[in-house]
Amino acid sequence: MPKLKKFRPTCIRQWRHYRGMTLETVAERIDMTPGLVSLVERGLRGYTQDTVEALASAMRTDPAALLTRDPTDPNAIWGIWDKAKPAQRKQITEAAIKIVKGRSNVVKGGVAKRPIAKRPVVKGRSNARKRGHR
Repeated sequence: MPKLKKFRPTCIRQWRHYRGMTLETVAERIDMTPGLVSLVERGLRGYTQDTVEALASAMRTDPAALLTRDPTDPNAIWGIWDKAKPAQRKQITEAAIKIVKGRSNVVKGGVAKRPIAKRPVVKGRSNARKRGHR
């Protein structure tokens, strides 16, 4: 039996379970077979933008969340965000900005830079010789 190609993992199954839906219910809403929905969920079948949009609509979410966000993870930042009231969301945002801006070893683009240790200069010797270079 040929090995099936695996596609990029998604959170489609998690969203279906989160919404309490069966494969049959989702398939009926988007005019697909339950088997095909299952293949897409398991990453054994690719999907089109139209399919993702239809699945997202059927599960009352957006396409990006459907592909990347597990709604069943209670400790994920988005799960916390969804439960927060507007004033709490503002506090969460302000705290996150302070945390990210307060990190001195982070530069634009999120790439950390290492601090460069300065070596003392020894009188009468060059730094190259001190490090074992001739």
